[in-house]
Amino acid sequence: MRPLLKLFENHQTNDVNSVRTYTSVLSNLCRVKITKFIGLCKVTPPDFKLVNPALQILNELIQHRDKEVVWDVCRALGSLSQCSDSSTCLPIQKPANGVQAMIDIGIIPKLILLLNNNDIREVAVWAISTLLDKGSIDQIKYVVNQGCIPPLLDLLEEEDVDIVLHALRALIHVSKS
Repeated sequence: MRPLLKLFENHQTNDVNSVRTYTSVLSNLCRVKITKFIGLCKVTPPDFKLVNPALQILNELIQHRDKEVVWDVCRALGSLSQCSDSSTCLPIQKPANGVQAMIDIGIIPKLILLLNNNDIREVAVWAISTLLDKGSIDQIKYVVNQGCIPPLLDLLEEEDVDIVLHALRALIHVSKS
């Protein structure tokens, strides 16, 4: 992870294509892996201890001028929200530490703002829905207090069915808390 993160040190001055490539690789490293075996699915998130250092870079890149970079940042955040300290995130009794790490670094308000961005809203609403699904009641309350409800309600009027479904899923998670 360190060599990849080192490439981002000058991301403001690097050409956009390089930043896109670095961000895509970083996003893929943070993604949950799903393997199927005889009709059963096993969900395996990355080891949170290994991908946690990427949060600082993601926090910087979430405001990047390039929509492809921001898209990959949102994908990475949605996946990171599913991670706990162990290598398995399936136990429901334990809230995901990825959500708390995102709260601690201050990235949630930036993610919520992306719900208003036409180019990014689909992946942003998926990321928010995922973190609300994995968050504890206190974490969900924090996200709600950051103002996620009004833009989620606005997304219910979208024509894109996937956006509406993710917004509904996010609102269901809020209503359960």
